Amino acid sequence: MPESDDKIEDALNRKFREVKKEWNAAKDSQDAYNREEMYSPRLDFAVGPFNIVGRTTQEKRMEIERTVAEFAPFIQNLKTRSVFPNSSLRPNSNPRCFLAIEIENTTSRKHRLGGIFNASMLGAYGIILAPDKDELDALRRLMNYVDYLEDVGKMGKAWRNAIIMTKKSFLEAS
Repeated sequence: MPESDDKIEDALNRKFREVKKEWNAAKDSQDAYNREEMYSPRLDFAVGPFNIVGRTTQEKRMEIERTVAEFAPFIQNLKTRSVFPNSSLRPNSNPRCFLAIEIENTTSRKHRLGGIFNASMLGAYGIILAPDKDELDALRRLMNYVDYLEDVGKMGKAWRNAIIMTKKSFLEAS
């Protein structure tokens, strides 16, 4: 893992109680989500609490809601640094973890889109980190495409919990 990724891990460990590196979303699953039957993404980092049951119990929902409330100032700080101004930022109502973090490296548009999708679907908040301005611009163009598709009625609202920024901005906010 590159040096700045180690810094991200250190920053997360200082701020949160449960941090998992290269977390497999189906591992230790207590529901029907399993690696034998379905695709299972591996997030670069996942921050708990973790919700590895199919339907969120009231207790788990309350634990996630408390975590969302506790870290609301941190999320707001990240939102202000995001390259994609998501005015309707709101958490995923049934996440598998509190923060799902994907670190994008120069890859294809399909892989970038998959990284955004996985972070958004798995975390209360999906955070996508770009190593540099070029990668950040590529991610912004993808999100502008998604916005366009929503605006013209080609798809419903998607990814309202995604925050896209550079690694440097994330470290400064942490």
